[in-house]
This record gives sequence, structure tokens and C-alpha cells, in this order.
Amino acid sequence: MAAGGHGRTGGGRARPRPARGAGRSGAQHAMAVNETVLAFVLGGTAPDAPCGVGAVTDWSTEVEFPLPGGKRKVRPDAVWRAAEIGVPVLMVEVDRSTMAIERVAAKFTAYRELLRVKVRDNDPALADEEPADRTVRWWRRTWPGQTRAGYPPVALVVTDAGPVAPANRQEAVAELSAEVWGGRWCTVHRDDDDGDGWRVYDDAVSIIATTPELLAEHGPLGRAGVVALRPRRTALPDRGAGQPGQPHRLRPAPEGP
Repeated sequence: MAAGGHGRTGGGRARPRPARGAGRSGAQHAMAVNETVLAFVLGGTAPDAPCGVGAVTDWSTEVEFPLPGGKRKVRPDAVWRAAEIGVPVLMVEVDRSTMAIERVAAKFTAYRELLRVKVRDNDPALADEEPADRTVRWWRRTWPGQTRAGYPPVALVVTDAGPVAPANRQEAVAELSAEVWGGRWCTVHRDDDDGDGWRVYDDAVSIIATTPELLAEHGPLGRAGVVALRPRRTALPDRGAGQPGQPHRLRPAPEGP
């Protein structure tokens, strides 16, 4: 398989070249990003692990996205495009467990701020609409293909934390970032009760978490590859997959508005 080809072909594997800048100068963080990219492309090593997805050329590193005002930026460690499985874009944070938990959690607040940004929609079909109705989320215009409502997911890859600490670190980040992924509670009050309620996720960002070891063994599509990032004691919302701590698989999204 040539460099930059699909993750697996026939019965053998080839090691594709790293995404641009991923292994520069042998920096530990850059190498962790490199390992993450390779695990997505190559798939897992376990006997029943699914194949990898896409090619190294589907990834970008060292990308910056300015936030409104232009003074702050969001800098994902890697950005992945995999429209063939319903993921027009996945921004990836690689956490080497050296940064304070509060700073890691704050990154997801910035991601949601970024995903909220709207830009002018140049669709001719909207030419007669009011200016406020001729806008679109910038990421939908940049990476078309997401057919379901809601934001694209963000991934957290925790490394260098020992065999037990990654789960604890993911738990702590989940607690501190709950406002980002937890949705908002809506209530309808009636005369005969205190009000029925439901949770709405139209402004929530799905966060999925994993480790390089899980990715390398099970691949990004494996049942143990990635999990929904939510505190164990918190009920998993309707948009999630499985129960807290159970696998959240990347798979094609259903068609919808």
C-alpha cells in the first residue's frame, strides 16, 4: 500500500507517513498525535477489530481557527474528515496528562463557541430571505455532509497517565465540561404536577474519549475504541450511545434535517 492509502489492504499493513508536522523533532506531544492518526487509519490489532478509516491525507495538524473578535483561537491537535462514516469533521485533542484539568475542560467550551459561529449562506435558494435567515454554521459550509442536527463531535485522547488514571482524568474533565455536552433542561408546568421535563441537545457538543492503547487495539470503529465522555453518575442523554462508560462507536449518521 502506498503512503497515504487506505488503512488496510488484503492481509497486510503498511505504515503510512505521519500527518504534516505530527512527528516533527520527535516531540512527545507531536508523537502522541502521530500515534492517534495512525491508529485511526490502520485500525485495531485485536483479532476482531474493524479496519481503519480513510487515509493519512484525510487528516490535518497544526490548524488554527479564530474565535469571534480575532484575539483568541482554537487549536485542535488534529482535524479529521471521514464523510464516508457520517463524520464530516472530527476535531481531536490529545491530552498528555500534563495540563491542569480545568484548562483541558475549558478547551471544550471554546470548541462550542467556535461551532456556534454563523456565516453568510450563499445558497441562491435563500436570496429572497431576510439576512438573519441567510446564515449557516461556518463548519457546515467548510465541511458539508452532516445531515443530522447538532454539532460534530470532538474527541479527547488521554495518554501518559498510567493504566488507571486515564479513566479518572476523563471523569474529571467530564464533570468540568458538563455544561458543554449536557444539554439544557426544559420543563412544562401543569396544574397537577411540578412539571414534566426533557433535555434538549441542540446546543450541546458530543465529546468522545479514548486512549492510544484502546485505539491501537480496537481501532476507531471498535466496540471498545472510544467512549462517551460523561460522568459515571450522570444519565446518558438521548443523543448518546450506550450507557455511561460504555462504548460510543463512530458510525454512519442517520439521515435527517
